[in-house]
Amino acid sequence: ESWDFQKNGMPSKDTLGQYKLVVWHADNLCSFSSEDDMHKLPANIDDIIDYLNVGGDFIMGGWRILKSFAYAEPFPKTFQEGSFIHDYLHILKADETPLVPSDFVGAEGKGTFSDIRVDSTKLAWAFPFLGKLAQVNTMPGRAGFTDVIFRYICSENSQLGIYRSSAVGLRYYGTVFNAIVLGFPIFFIEEDDAAVMANEMLKSLGY
Repeated sequence: ESWDFQKNGMPSKDTLGQYKLVVWHADNLCSFSSEDDMHKLPANIDDIIDYLNVGGDFIMGGWRILKSFAYAEPFPKTFQEGSFIHDYLHILKADETPLVPSDFVGAEGKGTFSDIRVDSTKLAWAFPFLGKLAQVNTMPGRAGFTDVIFRYICSENSQLGIYRSSAVGLRYYGTVFNAIVLGFPIFFIEEDDAAVMANEMLKSLGY
């Protein structure tokens, strides 16, 4: 079932409880300039925590999705014990690539995951993207029971070599729940690659 937060708001706990897996994706580019512009997940994270605590699995991805949990703070940022990102996703440190220049053209799949490519036609219409993604969240610090499932691929003429091979996808193996975190928006991935990625994520989580 698909749920549009903008139209319907946060689903109730009773609704969430009907499903073994929730996929939260936020593909809009947030400037965090106003409340309406911000991602809605951080403001509703208590409901997701309750869902995870009773065994629900979770896939989270989007543009600046980790940044949205600390939008007013500089990145890279270390997430402390007690935060959702630290305790539930097992991400200790997150970073974000700059808006200019953009250079994310895809990700190298690790383990059972295939490589994915950015759909440049969806990003060719405006500066500074010019066919590439910017402000991608990376995960340089991770806790135990996690596997990197995607690593950053930058364009050949990139000026941002420091992000090459950075973790942009993470899988957490829990005793109560499992989770996958993507630091990029799925909408801008090549459609065929996104379909393969979705199937591989579901298989990884046991579905």
